[in-house]
Amino acid sequence: MIAKAKLGDISYIEMGQSPQSSTVNDRENGIPFLQGSAEFGDVFPKHKFYCTAPQKLCRTGDALMSVRAPVGELNKADKEYCIGRGLAAIRFTGVLPRFGWHMLKFWSTGLTRVAQGSTFEAINGSELSNLEIVYFPENEQCSIADILDTIDAAIQNAERVIAKQKAICAGLLHDLLTYGLDANSEPRDPLNHPEQFQESQLGLIPNDWELAQLLEVVPTIQYGISVSLEDTDGIPVLRMNNLKNGEIDLSELKYSRSVEARTLLLRENDILFNRTNSIEHVGRTSIWRGQLDVVSFASYLVRLEPNIKRLLPEYLNLWLNLPEIQDEIRKYATPGVHQVNINPTNLRKVFMALPKNIDEQGAIVEICEQSRVEIASQHSSLAKLVAQKKGLMDDLLTGRVRVSDVQMDEVMEQK
Repeated sequence: MIAKAKLGDISYIEMGQSPQSSTVNDRENGIPFLQGSAEFGDVFPKHKFYCTAPQKLCRTGDALMSVRAPVGELNKADKEYCIGRGLAAIRFTGVLPRFGWHMLKFWSTGLTRVAQGSTFEAINGSELSNLEIVYFPENEQCSIADILDTIDAAIQNAERVIAKQKAICAGLLHDLLTYGLDANSEPRDPLNHPEQFQESQLGLIPNDWELAQLLEVVPTIQYGISVSLEDTDGIPVLRMNNLKNGEIDLSELKYSRSVEARTLLLRENDILFNRTNSIEHVGRTSIWRGQLDVVSFASYLVRLEPNIKRLLPEYLNLWLNLPEIQDEIRKYATPGVHQVNINPTNLRKVFMALPKNIDEQGAIVEICEQSRVEIASQHSSLAKLVAQKKGLMDDLLTGRVRVSDVQMDEVMEQK
């Protein structure tokens, strides 16, 4: 039978309390201490401090909830912790803990609405205790937990695969853009074949590569439009937030109805460089792949136009996104009133080593593109799993769909 209850009726809730600052240390002296959700990990917390005189403790297995912004964030306690006033520990007594974890993740969204009505965007023990939830007979709790645990495992596995693939791709990208490909289309090896390399002001580079300042191979730069933007209607205009990981993200687009926007349109394989922003975002670079027929770009972006006889746009995009190159070009950043700026003229003073042979550049781009497409496919699969979990939680934890109607085999196939 489905029943409604308040969280305080089916669990013991321990609200955190800040210990005396003199008892907190980072010398591993005392009980691990959590101040708030800033120390939350994906599932388990990652503490930085310890406390010799804790006021409030959680137990292993407790659900840890943030009761200050962001309210409702959750982690699991993998050990005993001292908890500060930004957290509450929830110990389930009236439902199975495995079920309670999923139930809390679903129903705690209601706490956000409560918190947003308070001055400091926080909730107190009474508000947390009065959170209304739906729960089920114990056999159904177990089955629901099994289903959601299964899809959680599938999601975590997909995330691990993506992280591993990204690490492999990053290493491969570095080697290809540093050592290139030999006659057999294999990455060159400077340790086993030093004869294939020459010394340069940038260190070892392949014999058939050249050094060039960007101004030699990127003869043209163009600033974006400086016009007011709107949420709807007109020509889409790309901004800094649309440049992500070397690609263009079309979410959160702005628009312009000005004539200027129509006179400055992107072409496929154009490279956009973010010249003005905070130090961590300035220098962000992405390639336009022609996702829309008509699109322009904002004034704090510049279009870099390489000489395609010497430098492929796709190769330039890969090179500008190398972490070490990002660090190098940020050295040219000059402070402004609230942001920093990289003058494109100074940017083009940077030296790069590149293959003289355009075909080698193309081969490197193709290898990296295959990795990008594979990672994009894995992200798509992950998104489907996350959507499936959201749908299952909405169905199962409200009682809209009873667990007996869910085909477990279909869920298990995702694992």
